[in-house]
Amino acid sequence: MRKLILSLAAIALLGFGCASSTPARHAPQPQASAPTTPSTPSTTPTPSVPKDALYVSFILNVHDWTSPDKSIATVGRVIDIHEKYHVPVDVYLDDPVVQVYATKAPELIKRLASSKDVAVSYHLRPPYPYYFGFDWRGLDAMSPTDLAALLTSYETHAIDLTTGAPTSAPGGYQFLKDRIGYAPYTVAGAIGGNAGVAATVEKIYMGMGAQMTLLHGRETKLGEKEGGLWLRPETLEVKAYEKKGHYAGADLINDAIAQLPTTGLRFMNLKWHEDNFYTTGTPWDAVYYDGTDRTKPMSPPFNLSLANDRSATKPKNDVEQAEQWQRYEDAVAYVAAHPEQMTALNSPLVLKLMP
Repeated sequence: MRKLILSLAAIALLGFGCASSTPARHAPQPQASAPTTPSTPSTTPTPSVPKDALYVSFILNVHDWTSPDKSIATVGRVIDIHEKYHVPVDVYLDDPVVQVYATKAPELIKRLASSKDVAVSYHLRPPYPYYFGFDWRGLDAMSPTDLAALLTSYETHAIDLTTGAPTSAPGGYQFLKDRIGYAPYTVAGAIGGNAGVAATVEKIYMGMGAQMTLLHGRETKLGEKEGGLWLRPETLEVKAYEKKGHYAGADLINDAIAQLPTTGLRFMNLKWHEDNFYTTGTPWDAVYYDGTDRTKPMSPPFNLSLANDRSATKPKNDVEQAEQWQRYEDAVAYVAAHPEQMTALNSPLVLKLMP
């Protein structure tokens, strides 16, 4: 478990893109609606597990509560691309974004739940006190009973982005599960605190139906577990959003393949964030960190007006946005056109490969 904590901590420090929208001081109240009955995610046939195979996963991390309209439009366009080519995709949502979608775009939640090419998973971002570096609640000093009660409250209630405390509104992993009609397959987040904190969070997620987690920093092989959860296999993590300028999707794929072994089971995970399509930097960094290197997490109350501070982020111009979109669609199209070379997977299809 400590290896998972340390490896996931690298995610928090090395960075990932984010998005932007004008937030309320408290998590927005969701509209009342019945949970969506999902279709089986992905139209891709369940693959067998040969001795040698190359598997490719498209992963979209969604976490921009600061610019909801842009986030909503981007996620919708990503789904359009994957449904066009029938290539599966994993979409990881955090609760502040789910709260925004429930209020502003309930139809997008229904689409995420019902699309045969989309699998929904769940992740964390600041200001959760069990996110790496944010233990302003003193979780390490709490009794196991009190810790479990508090973390369960977080994963069943919306979070106040100013105070970092759970509200009375439904939220967390359980809320996303209720909205989409199935348990989000994979849970991901840089969990901080001692091993007891991470183990407690993991137990809560498992109890709610999660099946898989992940880590970066080393190769994870098919069939490995962390506690009771499968580890998402990863031979190579490709931070595709970091590519700048004219860089074709086929080149992105083939340059990544060149870094892999030529035989054996290989899992190549291509990663984007929704704000990567319209923003450089992380819009909420200035809200939760002192400085731009994520080494100095702040404590509540957090100043939400600092979202999209130009010291941390800047909008992409039309050319930059077009390049990112062209690269993304070309990469999806390239994978779809080469089934003899690689197989596209998302979380439920990965789980079907597990021994």
